[in-house]
Amino acid sequence: MQAIGLLLLLFVITAQAMGMTGYGAPSLLSPYPLLLTLPAFMGIPIELLVLLFCVLAALFSSQLRRGDGRIPRRAIVLYCLFVPISAFMFIIGWSYGVQYQGARYVLGAAVLSAALVAILATLLWLNRRRESLWTSTVFHFLLFAWLGTFAVPYLGDTP
Repeated sequence: MQAIGLLLLLFVITAQAMGMTGYGAPSLLSPYPLLLTLPAFMGIPIELLVLLFCVLAALFSSQLRRGDGRIPRRAIVLYCLFVPISAFMFIIGWSYGVQYQGARYVLGAAVLSAALVAILATLLWLNRRRESLWTSTVFHFLLFAWLGTFAVPYLGDTP
């Protein structure tokens, strides 16, 4: 039951990030993550993208349903892959983001992204010291919440 609740919360967070509640331009409440925005620009319905993202998160975190408290290598690789991608995207998109969304948005998104990266690193470290279902569950939830929000937010002009 806890897993269903977390998936529903992830769905709500990701839906909000994609502007399904009415925000038409990127904001701190709806950062329009590039991972989901680019497929939306290609015509895939936002509702379907958010649903598929949550299904992918559930499949990716399947060991949690078995009660395995270890954070698997695939999650560590995903985290380690997206940390530099996120930093790179903020660096190359910073001036466009400031121009089109404003300095407050870009700085806020960067701070939130960095905070999530630090929390994820702490959870990973804690789980490596002592495996626990709690740290693994929170790590996976926050990993996908970060990927679905501020890991790679949309910075620039909207079409």
